[in-house]
Amino acid sequence: MRHVLTVEGTKGTKVLEAKIWTTQQLSALPGAPVAVPTPGHTPGHSAFHLPDAKVLISGDALISGHALSTTTGAQMLHPMFHHERQQAYQALTAFDGLDADSILPGHGKALHCQPAEAVHAALARNPR
Repeated sequence: MRHVLTVEGTKGTKVLEAKIWTTQQLSALPGAPVAVPTPGHTPGHSAFHLPDAKVLISGDALISGHALSTTTGAQMLHPMFHHERQQAYQALTAFDGLDADSILPGHGKALHCQPAEAVHAALARNPR
C-alpha cells in the first residue's frame, strides 16, 4: 500500500464567523478548561489548563519537539516562528503555579512533569 502525504497548511480556509470565547463558555466544556493567555507565538495565543485532570495544553508556547529542532524535551519553538520573541518568553511565566502533572504541547510528545519544571528546562535550552 502506498501512502501519500499532503501538506495543506498553505491552503486557504474560510472562516465564516469568529467569536471571542468567554470563561462561562469554556467552563461548560468537558474538563472545564481555563484559558491561560500566552501571547508571543501569535498575538492571541492561549494555552488551556484542565485543573481537575491536572493537565496543561501548552499549544505552541512550550513544546517538546519539532521537525527543525535537534533536541527533544521541554523547549520553545525556533524564534522565527514567534510573532514577538520576547513576549513569547515572558508568556511562560503564565504557567507558574499551575497544578498539572502532564503537559500536552502543540509539537512533540506529552511531558509528564510540573509546568514550572518544563519552563525551567525550556529556558535552559533556549536562553534569551
